[in-house]
Amino acid sequence: MKPPSLARRRVLCGAAALALPSARAQTAPAEDRALLRVGLVPYLSTRSLITLYQPLREHLEQTLQRRAQLYTAHDFRTLADNARAGEYDMALLPPHIARIAVADWGHPLVARFAQTSEVQLVTLPTVALVLPADLRGRRIAAIDPLSLTTLVLRRWLAERGLVVGRDVGILYAHSISSGVVALERGDAIALVGAIGQFRDIVEGVEGKIKVVATLASIPTPAFVAHRSVSAADVARLRQALLEFVPQSAGAGISRSPFVAGDVQDFARVESYSAEVRRLLAAHR
Repeated sequence: MKPPSLARRRVLCGAAALALPSARAQTAPAEDRALLRVGLVPYLSTRSLITLYQPLREHLEQTLQRRAQLYTAHDFRTLADNARAGEYDMALLPPHIARIAVADWGHPLVARFAQTSEVQLVTLPTVALVLPADLRGRRIAAIDPLSLTTLVLRRWLAERGLVVGRDVGILYAHSISSGVVALERGDAIALVGAIGQFRDIVEGVEGKIKVVATLASIPTPAFVAHRSVSAADVARLRQALLEFVPQSAGAGISRSPFVAGDVQDFARVESYSAEVRRLLAAHR
């Protein structure tokens, strides 16, 4: 397994992102092979991801008796490239990209979150929106061009005669939290995200936003191992995830238990997977 390159990933450790010279230089060869590199989809800020997934990291270390390190990426494209290249042993991927990883890259599905989710369009409580008319000429905040929520939004708008770039703009934020800030600053009239993403915002969004439309029901993300990980290790990873008990109850993605899944669990997002295949191939 090749160590992640600094230019293509962010390391999550403790309370901040660390800029390490190189993963290989920091560890002895035997320790490096034992290190479990876990990639996380960048839907929140680095600090929020650390807070939310620290209990899972600790559980993996205790259960597997090996050191685990959390990583994230600058954007969804980098996350996908890193996962395909083997820069993570296991990566939490959004469902449409997880389907590509399993079906196209030969990566084994480890486990998925037990929840299903919804793509929601939200705005500030003080804003009254008549949809879709009041979106025309305005901007909607979203987390990434390749995110499932953005692709669902684009389709939802198109079905209502609104073309992105002509009738409505999309403002890409670094995280769901940044999207809420964009609403508060008046940079966007609405924000698209998944219900579990909103509920995973550590700072909380109670009273800050209201749902104005539910755009689609979607699967939640899944952990996928790189194809170089042995079948025995995949089985151990799967068992560890299935045994994980979230420390606090809630509807956020990070507070959902895991179930063993199948690639067919993501069949309903295949059309979005096809779109991402084209987008990834166009920039290689």
